[in-house]
Amino acid sequence: ALPPWPTRHTSSPTADEYASWETLGIDKEFMVAAANFVPRYYHSRNATYSVRPPFIPTFEGNYDVLPSAEYVEKASPTAPESMEVDARIKADESYFILWNYGLARHIRNVRYSCKAECTDFDISKLTKQLGMVTYYDVKSGFDTEYSLDIIYREANMTRHAYC
Repeated sequence: ALPPWPTRHTSSPTADEYASWETLGIDKEFMVAAANFVPRYYHSRNATYSVRPPFIPTFEGNYDVLPSAEYVEKASPTAPESMEVDARIKADESYFILWNYGLARHIRNVRYSCKAECTDFDISKLTKQLGMVTYYDVKSGFDTEYSLDIIYREANMTRHAYC
């Protein structure tokens, strides 16, 4: 069972509370080299997580939220909440994208792009859990479900581990 959902998501610091890489006296060339070197893919039994690296304008994922130029300007490894994380959920091959300070998007039916279903969440304003997603499991022949709360927590841990 999941622990109780907090009434307000308040644990994320604001951008002003992080020391920027410029303030720390780190040259941008070293930050770019680190972004190219650090692994950006993480796996769990629930999903494969991909952190969209900062400082690299050429990388474009399947469902990036911010345009490349804007992301290069805003994303910083010293501010984990500025990083985008894409999760490819293994159960139904849907996507869960986490960006900014608690914004998320769940995209279902991605195999049928004209019928893709998007659900957006502002996690900082939620007073309840994200909920369960029911899908048809082809292998078992039954409807089954998974928790978006677990996917969110793993995605958030992934971007903090990357930084």
